[in-house]
Amino acid sequence: MTHNVHLVDDDEAIRDALGWLLESRGLSCKTYPSGESFLAAWTPELTGCLLLDIRMHGMSGLELFDRLLERGNLQPVSAGLHAERKDSPEE
Repeated sequence: MTHNVHLVDDDEAIRDALGWLLESRGLSCKTYPSGESFLAAWTPELTGCLLLDIRMHGMSGLELFDRLLERGNLQPVSAGLHAERKDSPEE
């Protein structure tokens, strides 16, 4: 199966929610829990769009982007940012 979107995020809840949303809109989605796991699966023939969390533990989405450029990746990349919020009354 060819995936339209490759979603890389270290937060399982975000991966599940965004994966479900994309698939509910008719896009096939492959998820990866880290930049390292995506690089292990990456080949020059991989097609689709990348949706990267830029604030992951370990390799950030920006580092992953740089590594893909070093390998000659020319596919479109969308970088997404989400910030954790505290559930405290001070906010």
